[in-house]
Amino acid sequence: MNEYLSVPGTRWGDANFTDIFDESSEQYDLFRDSPLSPRGVRQAQRLSAKLGHLLKGSPGADIDSSLRPRDENVINEIELIACSPLSRALQTVEQALLPHIEPLAPSSQDTSSSAPQKLLDGTSLPPKRHVPVVALPLGRERVYLISDHGRPVSELSMQFPFCDFESEINKTKGDSWWLVPTDTNDNNEDYVEWRPNGEGQTYACLGELEVDFNQRMTDLYDWLAARPESTIGLVSHWGVIDWLVGEDFENCEMRVVDFDCMKRTGFMLSDAEAAEIFSQGERCVVRDTD
Repeated sequence: MNEYLSVPGTRWGDANFTDIFDESSEQYDLFRDSPLSPRGVRQAQRLSAKLGHLLKGSPGADIDSSLRPRDENVINEIELIACSPLSRALQTVEQALLPHIEPLAPSSQDTSSSAPQKLLDGTSLPPKRHVPVVALPLGRERVYLISDHGRPVSELSMQFPFCDFESEINKTKGDSWWLVPTDTNDNNEDYVEWRPNGEGQTYACLGELEVDFNQRMTDLYDWLAARPESTIGLVSHWGVIDWLVGEDFENCEMRVVDFDCMKRTGFMLSDAEAAEIFSQGERCVVRDTD
């Protein structure tokens, strides 16, 4: 979806913008719970390579880890990975983190390490640590577009068997863990459109209202605060990270953030400020020169 949002005429806020596609079109399947693009896969693989160099203790002059020196061993300190159940976040775990950890079965308490690994050139790597990976709906992106609607657990668990989809997904909602107030804006009289509108823009789904998103982010903060682990890897999205820490991350950037730097009341931009940023298009896309 990032690439779609970067094309003049289909940028967020453009007149006649739409994310409604015919069900028979290729775009329909591509943009609902949009997967990583080829560029996104390369970015995740680059992060994996950076982490691999750090694990070997030889980051190299050309490796920019975006981590402070004291944090470069963080992959060996992560006790839990909490991941948005949107496919692009799960793919990021799969491509960037899974090569360096051994997923832990939900019922297992064994956090020991696996046997040492070797690269093709014979270079020894430290043994992989067993780390649980849990799907956390609280960490999903704020619903802006149809790309922020998810897929049923029955599908996700088959594609991403390394992830625990049982522990944190509310079974009372059935297989739909994402926000689906109604299918179209016209069917909900109480909904007030907060996304760019009035110039022919049409949307495939309702956006997530600010009050609802704020409550979910407060719940996410409380969930993190209540966890017993000291170091949690949260794999999430721009809107969530912006709310939690008030900083702009690059696509697939990894940072270590002290919990004390977060606020329970959040740092979120107003809807007007967010609309201004999105009207400029997806900034991170053009920074990938591959």
